[in-house]
Amino acid sequence: MKESPMSIRGKLKKELTFWDLVTNGLIFIGPASAIGIFGVLDAKSNGAVASVYLLATAVMSLTAMSYVQMALAVPKSGSIYAYAKTAFGAKIGFLSGWMMLLDYILIPAVAYLFSGIAFNALIPQIPAWIFTLCAVIVTLGLNIRGIKRVAIFNRIILIAGLVVLSLILIFGVYLILTHDTPRAILSPFTGVGTFSLQSLIGAVSVAVLSFLGFDGIATFAEEHNGAKNTLGRAILVCLVIAGFLFILQSFVGGVLALNSPEYFRTHPELQGKAYYSIINQGMSPLLSSALALVKAFGASCAAMVAVAASSRLVYGIASDGVFSDKLSQTNQNSGTPVLAVLSSSSLTLIIAVSAARVANGLDILVSLVNIGALSAFFMLHLAVIKVYIIQHKSTRFILHLFVPVLGCLSIATIIILSSGFSQLIALVWLGFGIAWSFYQRVLRN
Repeated sequence: MKESPMSIRGKLKKELTFWDLVTNGLIFIGPASAIGIFGVLDAKSNGAVASVYLLATAVMSLTAMSYVQMALAVPKSGSIYAYAKTAFGAKIGFLSGWMMLLDYILIPAVAYLFSGIAFNALIPQIPAWIFTLCAVIVTLGLNIRGIKRVAIFNRIILIAGLVVLSLILIFGVYLILTHDTPRAILSPFTGVGTFSLQSLIGAVSVAVLSFLGFDGIATFAEEHNGAKNTLGRAILVCLVIAGFLFILQSFVGGVLALNSPEYFRTHPELQGKAYYSIINQGMSPLLSSALALVKAFGASCAAMVAVAASSRLVYGIASDGVFSDKLSQTNQNSGTPVLAVLSSSSLTLIIAVSAARVANGLDILVSLVNIGALSAFFMLHLAVIKVYIIQHKSTRFILHLFVPVLGCLSIATIIILSSGFSQLIALVWLGFGIAWSFYQRVLRN
């Protein structure tokens, strides 16, 4: 009997290069992500936005270093799920993957919604939810055709986005060097007026949203064709590039900002448009339109990579029998876990389109999007300690003990500073995960 194209289990194609991995990570993050929340961070940090991103990059670097170590020890698809399972067993592994899955469901929903809103701003006659729906359908088709096609398409969009962002930054630096600026040149690091460490740390809890997505590279552990350390190098390079771009964006915006942090605090409705106002009034409306266009396409691509990452996480869990075996099947031609992609896309579609039809849908999603990933990052750091220090008796204490302990402390601080609503949702989601784990155990017995 001839084998069905959908009958192969556990075989993903190794066809991603090092730069494919970096491209997917940068698209997932969004090189211009700092622009969207500049006004929020400016208000929270009293103008010290560049310092916020310096600290946020340092915190995320700790997480990246732990990812590198676990990617070397456990080169498997599934990311946090595979790492926590190796360190603490199947139950903790599943719950860690379950918490990351919350993030991987919400991130593409937010990205698709951003895309729908951006396209709606360009063509107001068509509702945002229709653009959102179309973005999901088009990118779903690309995801099903294979991860290599996703990487090629993403590379084109990434280059376009970097060109527009580079023009904005070059123009901004030129204005800083040749014109009188609204703020002092060091104010993005020192703040406007008084400097508050507490305000700075509080702003970091929001700034980490810009970085969420670099970890998605780890979900493609079984699909790259490089050496064992390729995945870890891609994660670090992606984080360094993103951190540099975010610091530079916030520096330019912090010097050229047209209003004071206090003004943004008293007019929160202007925070989301703060950077666009700088580009429109201080640079060129054409650049602003070009940025809106590449961010619209870029958000769809980010969502596409997020869905691909979530499907690999579902695939990894299903391969161990925790989810249906059908979710671990791959297409013979493309090597894609099609049913896992469809299931991830369906959940994202429902959430994104529903949010697009509600006035405050974006606010609700953004307030929830970081809590799942942060919870999983905490388990990642613990996994490094368990695998290297306890199991393998490593004497590299800085890399395998000091870094993950510092990472745990920084992540715990950010979780504590997160909104109470997001903490509640995380607990409810964790409760569903515990219930599912208990249900699976009952079935086996």
